[in-house]
Amino acid sequence: MGINYDDCWEKVKEGDVKAFENLFKTSNSALCLYTLHFTKDIFIAQEIVQDLFLSLWQGKEKINIKGSFKSYLYQSAHNKAINYIIQQKTRKQTVNKLFPDEVWLSLQEKNKIDANFIEQLEADETEIIVNNAINTLPEQCNKVFTLSRFEGKSIEEIADLLKITTHTVRSHIYKALEIIRGSLEKKA
Repeated sequence: MGINYDDCWEKVKEGDVKAFENLFKTSNSALCLYTLHFTKDIFIAQEIVQDLFLSLWQGKEKINIKGSFKSYLYQSAHNKAINYIIQQKTRKQTVNKLFPDEVWLSLQEKNKIDANFIEQLEADETEIIVNNAINTLPEQCNKVFTLSRFEGKSIEEIADLLKITTHTVRSHIYKALEIIRGSLEKKA
């Protein structure tokens, strides 16, 4: 039997950390799979869900939910995934506006450039931006993010390894994602 989402949310609104952790553990995988349908990238889906939970925790006193909390959770994940997709398309359209279609066709003809090559250039540039942003992170934040993203450690494993709370781990991950997101938005 699963949790009662509405009761759990009421406890979270009162600041119950255990209820929040229970809510996260119970919902995280399903929400990641749900957002994966939109993003087609598991890491992006995980970031969206982590961002959603951080927003829930930070705004718990202000969020007023009418109806089912579970529905609210899935609708929020849906909205964040769609917003991510819109941002990605906007970035691509910005690049495309810089060069009219005729210029792209001419470049492709002359240089045998295909769409994959252009996407690879964008991906390489994005990777450089992300790596530079990671290198600017404060030491502890960098450690936490590296353990999470590149070594696949869970929040609990990182907390045990670094002798910090799971809340601190989540805060570092959120901070790292915000810095990376900011770097990407500056470039776009």
